[in-house]
Amino acid sequence: MKFKIRASAIHNIMAPLKNQITEAQLAKIAELEARDKALTPKMQETYDELVAKKNHIPTYKDLPDGAVKYAESWVKNQLYKKSRIYLSNKFTEKGVTVEDDIIKYLNPAYTNNKEQFENEWITGEPDIIIKKTKTLRDVKSSWDYDTFPLFEKELPNKDYYWQGLGYMDLLGYKKYFVDYVLSDTPEYLIEKEYWKEFGVGPEEPIQLAIAKKTYTTHYKEFRKDYLYNDTSRELRIKTFEVKYDSEAIQSIHDRVELIRELIKNEYDKPNQSK
Repeated sequence: MKFKIRASAIHNIMAPLKNQITEAQLAKIAELEARDKALTPKMQETYDELVAKKNHIPTYKDLPDGAVKYAESWVKNQLYKKSRIYLSNKFTEKGVTVEDDIIKYLNPAYTNNKEQFENEWITGEPDIIIKKTKTLRDVKSSWDYDTFPLFEKELPNKDYYWQGLGYMDLLGYKKYFVDYVLSDTPEYLIEKEYWKEFGVGPEEPIQLAIAKKTYTTHYKEFRKDYLYNDTSRELRIKTFEVKYDSEAIQSIHDRVELIRELIKNEYDKPNQSK
């Protein structure tokens, strides 16, 4: 079993290592090294501990709990040849449903990529590949105007940062953008939201609600909050760039190698007592 990480799942394995030195600790080393006077015994002890931590070569035993849990799940999927299908929520359901439409809205020349790529460490399918400019883009459909990141200065979701680095590594490109698009919500999802909000659903069919006379006008007003065709384009698209970072990409490779070490040492013979 050779572990590779899906680009969309990289964030699951990239929490800091358990013995990873922090920026504050590196600053402390520099402070102690710059000291004019001799270090006190306590300072020397602190310095020695921090230098040892700095020079520590990570092993799979340093992996964060989230990475270990992800690795265990991956191994089980391989052993049982099954992959759990997670039920979608309204946010992901809208995103999947409108993906092709919002790609065209972003630029009619764009097409939705369906080709999967892989290298030694990563697999994935970026949404949009622009070969001429060696640029990658991913589209994200906001649920409604309130969740649309209109005033955000930086990418709201760190998960997409790692995803973007993975895609850039896969194709050898150095430009990646995340485009949030405020799109019309499909009618069936608006109806679901209405049922949830006002207790009208399968147990009380929509036709019955219509018969109550108040439904038609009420629903028309309700659905306006989920339709944006009359909203200007600049209020419907927000783009964030993920900068290429070779060191961060190398850290993904290193983390995958540690997980492979974990799998080899802990999970290759699952029935064997430790």
